[in-house]
Amino acid sequence: MRLGRWPEITVDQARKLARKHVGTAAEGKHLPTSGKLGKEKLGGLWEHYLETHAKPHKRTWKRDEREFDRWFGDWKLKPISAITRGAIAKRVAEVGDKHGKYQGNKCRALLSTIFGVALSDGLVEVNPVVGTKRFDLNPRQRYLKPAEVQSFFNAVGQLHNETAKHFFLMLIATGQRRTAVAGMQWGELDIEGRLWNIPADRSKSKKPFSVPLGDFALAVLKARGAIAATSPFVFPGRGKAGHYNDPKASLRRIRDLSGIDDVTVHDLRRTIGSWASQGGLSLRVVQQMLAHSDPRVTASTYTFHESENIRAGLNATIDKLLEHAGDDRPKLTVVRAG
Repeated sequence: MRLGRWPEITVDQARKLARKHVGTAAEGKHLPTSGKLGKEKLGGLWEHYLETHAKPHKRTWKRDEREFDRWFGDWKLKPISAITRGAIAKRVAEVGDKHGKYQGNKCRALLSTIFGVALSDGLVEVNPVVGTKRFDLNPRQRYLKPAEVQSFFNAVGQLHNETAKHFFLMLIATGQRRTAVAGMQWGELDIEGRLWNIPADRSKSKKPFSVPLGDFALAVLKARGAIAATSPFVFPGRGKAGHYNDPKASLRRIRDLSGIDDVTVHDLRRTIGSWASQGGLSLRVVQQMLAHSDPRVTASTYTFHESENIRAGLNATIDKLLEHAGDDRPKLTVVRAG
């Protein structure tokens, strides 16, 4: 551990400090920070993480900031030596009881990442989160069942907000993530080539990739053209981002109208994957269709043949959904290619 510089700290003082820390370690207690940057409190480690790791490398650093303040705001002045496994386990349990097990695990993961960065940079000697337990979670398997599809499309068709209506239809049409669809720009679309080229700075994997556009997606885009032609965004909004960004109110309306009270936005992405798998498409095609991050599958290197296979699979999957939707689905003109 770095104890200080001579002559500010004499040799005798350094020896006394060293003996003190050796005794602390012998008692099984966590050692304080190394003192390299003077980060003796959790708030100091947090600032170090935010400035050196989160802001330079994470597009979601503001979410980290909100979550840290919510979960550990009262720990900012807490000495690092007081953040023990027991204290961490207690805090994670409190968050889990109040906000759910998933949030409890996120709370634990954020703290572990903060300490991990500090450990790599020599600010602490150990990561006290290591060895604490996570909540056991069953992966969510929710997707729209055949009996629910008609009610869902009927509810979407009754939305008064045309942007929200087309947004939910595009989620179904492409199977892509909420943030990607919300930020879709006209400049990313190759209508003639029937591709949506998502740049690296808007990709969860931080790699550019292309999404083949099926017939239903093109129909939604055609409907959007007359509404959003003056904006660079396909789904413009009034917020700071400039695009549609908060589907919560519309989702509540869909739940009320459809009677499907537990459906989430991400369940629509899962619906496309589940229906595609049940339709006999291979795991590789489904992975490419959803642009899942996988070292064996790189969506940005589709061949023309692969794109056509994915588009054909997407068309087949959407056709099955629309069959179950019946006459209640929103009216869009779907024109087949060729």
